[in-house]
Amino acid sequence: MCYEAITRPDRSSLNIVRNGKTARRKQRDLCKGGLRQFIRDYTYLGCVGAVRALVVPLTINGSGVRDISRVLLLSLNTVFETLPRANFRNPDANIGTSSAGQRSCRRS
Repeated sequence: MCYEAITRPDRSSLNIVRNGKTARRKQRDLCKGGLRQFIRDYTYLGCVGAVRALVVPLTINGSGVRDISRVLLLSLNTVFETLPRANFRNPDANIGTSSAGQRSCRRS
């Protein structure tokens, strides 16, 4: 028997149970503490907060919007939606926790 410790992406809660499957047959998990569903393996990387958090540092370093879209495998619209939400006055605040990563994404 194999055991895998699963934690909620935005918290370190270990109180996780399985909660069915998506239409694309991916495992859906439920955090019992906050009653929030999440999927561990997203098909589209724009749903992953860590990937969306990379948009702002790349922009500050001089990469263009199309470059960021191509390198991170995101759509142009995702890059355009992420930039207005960024806090450019304190770029270090955007690296680990981005408000853009909290956008709900229904594709999986």
